[in-house]
Amino acid sequence: MSNAYDSMAGAVGPGKEFGDIAFYSSLAACAAFPELLMPVSAAKSGVLLGALQRLSTQVSNRTMRTTRVIRLGRSESIVTQFMPTDALTSVPMRLFLIRTDTAAMMDACAKMHEAAKLGSQLYDDLREHGDSITDQNWKADDQERFASLLTVHRAGILATAQLGYVTAAMTAVVAMLRFIQLMVAMAVMVALAAMAVAFWIAMAIPGGQGVAMSIRNFGRPLIKTVQTIIRVMDEIMIKVGWAHAGLVGVMGVNAAAVDGYKIDGVEGEGWQNLSHSAIDIVGNMIEKWKRAGMKGINGLSGF
Repeated sequence: MSNAYDSMAGAVGPGKEFGDIAFYSSLAACAAFPELLMPVSAAKSGVLLGALQRLSTQVSNRTMRTTRVIRLGRSESIVTQFMPTDALTSVPMRLFLIRTDTAAMMDACAKMHEAAKLGSQLYDDLREHGDSITDQNWKADDQERFASLLTVHRAGILATAQLGYVTAAMTAVVAMLRFIQLMVAMAVMVALAAMAVAFWIAMAIPGGQGVAMSIRNFGRPLIKTVQTIIRVMDEIMIKVGWAHAGLVGVMGVNAAAVDGYKIDGVEGEGWQNLSHSAIDIVGNMIEKWKRAGMKGINGLSGF
């Protein structure tokens, strides 16, 4: 079964490739535009980037910043004040962190939407079945008990289906925003990488320093542009993410509560399912952190 998210998955399919191109192009562009290695504000860009920015600031305040001069001939040079911690929130690092498989995100949205759609269909089927029950089919007490149980099951199914629709829609919004961010960043960084190549070609030509500096001056506004795009888009997606988490949290608890009603000795498993899901999520996060830690230890083993 297909839905709107399937076509959207095709539209944002190149997102992962765009992210890779933007990241590697930024590394190449740093050869002529070392300003890309300076920190980009991450105060409103999430917990991880906020922590990296605080770390960089603390180290900068405690240590004298290194002044580096890049000589471009007899009369031209680039003077930068740079510390290794600046790279924690620089353009290349930010591009490395936001690389995302947006097509996989949209595929997940399509599957969630289909699951929610099946839930809605089941809700309609149960409602029609309940409406078909008459006094001639059931005894009064049996009919009342069955109708009560059916009402609870319908409410639980409907709440779960709504949770699926909302989760799919909000995830799709995040995927689209990320794709736009990666696409624009890729376009700017490819242009800067090409200008970096042209810059050093001009520097290698006798008397080409004037052309080289013109290339650098032309590229400076693009640096400001990509820094602004990365920062603003991250801040927007953080706000969307918080709204997403809030809605899903409230609707998830509501679905668990509705499905956990107890009628005539029969109790739903909504709370148990919610607790099991929470345990699975925490377990997956711990497992990923363990793997990342082992990779880091293996990487240090060569020193």
